Amino acid sequence: MVVDVLRLVQLANAARATGEARGGQAGESLERRFGCACWLASYGSLAPGGKNHGELAPCAGTWWQGTVTGFRAERQWPVFTFAEGGPHVPVWLLHSRALPAHWAALDAFEGDQYRRILVPVWDGERLFAVANLYAAVRPVGADEAGR
Repeated sequence: MVVDVLRLVQLANAARATGEARGGQAGESLERRFGCACWLASYGSLAPGGKNHGELAPCAGTWWQGTVTGFRAERQWPVFTFAEGGPHVPVWLLHSRALPAHWAALDAFEGDQYRRILVPVWDGERLFAVANLYAAVRPVGADEAGR
């Protein structure tokens, strides 16, 4: 099952990169299975206690902790690049039924340095959710991660 989910995430993110906001058929399949539109994974300023957490004020919901795989670094702001085989990076995971109506505002807030992608979120060894995450447009390399 995890392999199938990872493949669907790859396909959905490729479709999103070409302008398909919902990620094409793969994105629709993930939405049906996981309700992705109601999940946000935050590794930086949108997380509880983060400088920009107030941007999520209209999105009451429940927060959990989890991990995503990839590379995180600090530039002007925290940045992240998803990588299936990368190290586990801690995230805060928000589930809110208000997120679908707020994505356009969050996308505008994040600007052109970030792209909203789908990522599997892990709770230990278990796949917990597939969530939206703002990834760096300019990828984080392994050599930059952890700075």
